[in-house]
Amino acid sequence: MRQLNREAVALLQGHDVHALTDVTGFGLLGHLREVCAASAVSARVFASAPRLLPESLELAEAGFVPGGTERNRASIEPVTGWEPGIPEALRTVLCDAQTSGGLLACVPKHEASELAAEWEGAGYAASIVGAIEEQSKPMLIVEE
Repeated sequence: MRQLNREAVALLQGHDVHALTDVTGFGLLGHLREVCAASAVSARVFASAPRLLPESLELAEAGFVPGGTERNRASIEPVTGWEPGIPEALRTVLCDAQTSGGLLACVPKHEASELAAEWEGAGYAASIVGAIEEQSKPMLIVEE
């Protein structure tokens, strides 16, 4: 959220990018749902992998949740399977409407660690947040 994506996009050169989106008002899971729907695939999401801003979970736990985030959460629920034990606050933050243009890139598994390291080296808070799978129900599977 704190830096523009110009350098992040430049670092995608040489990688086999299958899909790319900025994560804005629909939150991480909302944008991932759109990628999956457009590509007829499903995604497995590692709930603890996304790099969160400090205190975001505490704020969500205290009920400081914008209406847009609540709408995002309601819209992904019908296509999402949550592993038991994932805290409600984390479920909410994964749908947060207050995101501002971080990138979600879908690259082959063998390139993911390299790309994440390149983005980290450029100062981005990068992590591997999941994996794309064959289409199934639910479309999004969120696990620890």
